[in-house]
Amino acid sequence: MDLLGPNPAFDLYSEDFPIMSNASTRPPAFVGRDGDVDDCLVANGVQVYGKAKHSILSVDAYVGEHATVVDSVLLPGAVVKNGAHVVRAILGENSVVEENVNLGSVDSTKDTAVIGNDVVVGKGE
Repeated sequence: MDLLGPNPAFDLYSEDFPIMSNASTRPPAFVGRDGDVDDCLVANGVQVYGKAKHSILSVDAYVGEHATVVDSVLLPGAVVKNGAHVVRAILGENSVVEENVNLGSVDSTKDTAVIGNDVVVGKGE
């Protein structure tokens, strides 16, 4: 999260302190017609049809139509289905937030929601 914002704590392009990555052979990120991405790091293979703000979207993450992701980290393959709202959360690899589910809280005094790998979060959970 320190890489986000107008003055990030790290410079990914610094020649004095290079940061190496493992480039994946995935298609480029795609933002749909009604998609909106603001202040995010977006990896290859990501698809955004809803809104993502101040978040990190890892390889193959998916944000469905009318879904919102704010102040969160989606690890590889994480899915936020249509109409879901994810705020201040970390979604594990291949985890799923089902349609119209609200996860997390804008209240910064509460803990960040953490969902493990391969977990499906449905309504009422």
